[in-house]
Amino acid sequence: MNIVVAEDDAGIRQLIRKALEKDGHNISEARDGIQGLALVRAKKPNLIICDQKMPNMTGDRMLTSVRDLGLDYQVIPFLFLSANSDETAKIERLNGGADGVFIKPLNFPLLRAHVNACLANSRRHSQFFEQKLETISKLISLDPQHSFDHFAPLGDNVDQYLGSIRASIEKVLALNELVSVQQPQQAQQAHAAALHFNSSRKEANNQPLAYVRFCLGQLERRRDLVTASNSESLTWWLIFTVAEAQLADEALFVSDLYFSTPSAKTTINSRMNLLIEKDILMKHDHPSDGRRQQLKLSPGFQHTFDRHILDSIKILEGFLPFSRPRNQN
Repeated sequence: MNIVVAEDDAGIRQLIRKALEKDGHNISEARDGIQGLALVRAKKPNLIICDQKMPNMTGDRMLTSVRDLGLDYQVIPFLFLSANSDETAKIERLNGGADGVFIKPLNFPLLRAHVNACLANSRRHSQFFEQKLETISKLISLDPQHSFDHFAPLGDNVDQYLGSIRASIEKVLALNELVSVQQPQQAQQAHAAALHFNSSRKEANNQPLAYVRFCLGQLERRRDLVTASNSESLTWWLIFTVAEAQLADEALFVSDLYFSTPSAKTTINSRMNLLIEKDILMKHDHPSDGRRQQLKLSPGFQHTFDRHILDSIKILEGFLPFSRPRNQN
């Protein structure tokens, strides 16, 4: 596996390299967080080991920067090294998205075992996704060509696989358009699907609200797939849950969140406070109950979010084959 080690102490970097090379891993070294982030961008490694306290960029900042690179980088396991033995700091980093925290002086046999356990878990996730995607292709009678590598970060492979499925679907749709006149039953099924879609949309009586609820449903499905609430899913779940309440003209209190997701209360609070700091969410005392704090989208973010929803609805409608008027000739 390819592993990036960001550590300002050259001696510790050398010891880590020797320990992990015993298991056949390829090690790329960085002397600070800036160089480490550049290596992560260039190599997209299978795992990252990072010292917490480094010049130019701290380990905490490097973790945030890596996760902000996108989904392809959010699945890469991230391990901290720290000279701080305080349990509270360790818990905060684990709740903040780290996959492990090791206190110096390092226990190298334990570090090796944890690295290999994280990489084995990534392989199992890769195999799980491959099986799910192959099941999808069989259910819709497709035979997409793909090359799925269990030993690389999931993002690129999943994107390529879904791209091949999309291309296969487009071919099937084009064929269905050509033979629809000769197969009235198939045309009736497409018409029934259109009626179901339109009736569902009318029941919601609000396209943005329907879109937000659709996205919430997709988040739940993704959470079921990976059997965990990772930080990216939790962030969007918070945003869409608050948006749903606003669009439905319902009050959403901070306390309501604790009963709506399996994530720990401290994890929810940490993610919520980060979104408040970024001026995405805001909370205030409810006028009818000053003891409870209500959550809303911040005015600036709501404008951006509303535009995103409307643009997304137009894109989704354009992809639905039954939303386009069929040629009557």
